[in-house]
Amino acid sequence: MQLLETPARALRIAVGLPGRVVRLVEDAEDLLAQTRIVVAAAAATTADAAATVGSAHAVTQDAAGMVAQVQPELQRILPLLEKFAKGLSAAEVEAAIRLVDELPTLTRSLREDVLPILGTLDRVGPDINELLHVMDDVRRAVLGIPGFAFFKRRGEEILEEQPAEPDDTPSEPNVRRDSLALAATFRP
Repeated sequence: MQLLETPARALRIAVGLPGRVVRLVEDAEDLLAQTRIVVAAAAATTADAAATVGSAHAVTQDAAGMVAQVQPELQRILPLLEKFAKGLSAAEVEAAIRLVDELPTLTRSLREDVLPILGTLDRVGPDINELLHVMDDVRRAVLGIPGFAFFKRRGEEILEEQPAEPDDTPSEPNVRRDSLALAATFRP
């Protein structure tokens, strides 16, 4: 019985074999197509990687050239930078940041307010000089008034008699005292 089974079994296997071979070939073809896709993607990735490596190499060479150019200056300035960094406190850094924040306002104020005033200073010098000459003429005229020496001595005596006022408190205007003090400043 076993003998009969074997040829029947062999026949069944032989009949099913072409179908199995066809499926095996189809699966191999699918696998081969997928492998070709993976190989093509790997080739594209390799090409991209090669281009990236080339670009990175060029950038690295440029950076190396720049570093070589500035390296002597950096080595020269490094001790100064270290000293500067050690000397800075957190409060100074914050103050510098606030100053930088205020730069637009300061620049505008400098342009609109200070520089126009500085532009007029060349005209102020002669005016002040002329004012000094006029004050000198007034001093000479006052000294020429008959009896002025008496008023001058009298003003000095009154100033000596008055108690000294503290400088930090504003005093009431005293026309008599102020005019006597002014008269005492004139020298014959």
